[in-house]
Formats: sequence, structure tokens, C-alpha cells
Amino acid sequence: AVKGQAVSETLVAFMVKAVVLDPENQFNVERTLTKDDVQKLIKTCVDRLLMNNSPSLDTIKMQVYFDMNYTNRSEFLEEHKRVLESRLQPVMREITDSRARTREELEGLYRKIVSCVLLRSGLGSPTDISVVREATAVKSMFPE
Repeated sequence: AVKGQAVSETLVAFMVKAVVLDPENQFNVERTLTKDDVQKLIKTCVDRLLMNNSPSLDTIKMQVYFDMNYTNRSEFLEEHKRVLESRLQPVMREITDSRARTREELEGLYRKIVSCVLLRSGLGSPTDISVVREATAVKSMFPE
């Protein structure tokens, strides 16, 4: 950072937390900060933000970058599930609306069902023949 340069609120928040929690700075988190404490906190934060070649500042910047750019696991999984459901919805509608009668139509319907099951379960790609073979081993349980 350079004097006069704008700094994000997130970086400031991470820096304040790092300074307050550092025992060397002797801030007592159990009590309210005095005016002198606040001035000391501001000066320490500004000094640290202005440091050149500071591994601790670089670490805090990486934490800020990570915090602002990466979603947590549950959010990621929820988004993945939502996208998967929206992409599979047309295929599932085709399956449920099917009025297959001939052997050819039934085989096409069966392939759609297998593809849908593979995609929904995450077992593998329906274009990978070994995955399809493994998944269709269940077929042997059903009468022809």
C-alpha cells in the first residue's frame, strides 16, 4: 500500500482483527477500547498496511482474496445441485411423459433412464461405456 491509496473494507477488517488478536499489541479484548487504544489501533494498522515486503501483510491479503472469491462448500454443493436439477429436468420430463410401445422406443427410454440416473447420482459419464455397463448390471435382475 502507498499513502493516499484506497484500501478495501474487508482488508481493513482483517487487519484490525490481526492487530487486536496479536498479543504483542497488548489489546484487551475483554474490555471496551479507550480513545488511546483506538488511536494506537489505527496507527498500528496503517503502519502494517504500509509495510513493504511483509509476509504477514501478504498473508492477510491472501485471506481477504480467498474470503471474497471462494464460496463455502455447502453453497457450492447447493449451486451444483440446483444446476444439475435444472439440466436434468427436461430429460426427466421426457422420461415421465414417454408413451413408448415398440422395442426400439423402450430401448431409447431405457438409455435415457440410465443416463439420467448416472448424471443425477454422479457415478460417471453416460458416454463412458464402462460406467454404463456397471450401472446397467441391474438390468439382469429385470425380466425381458
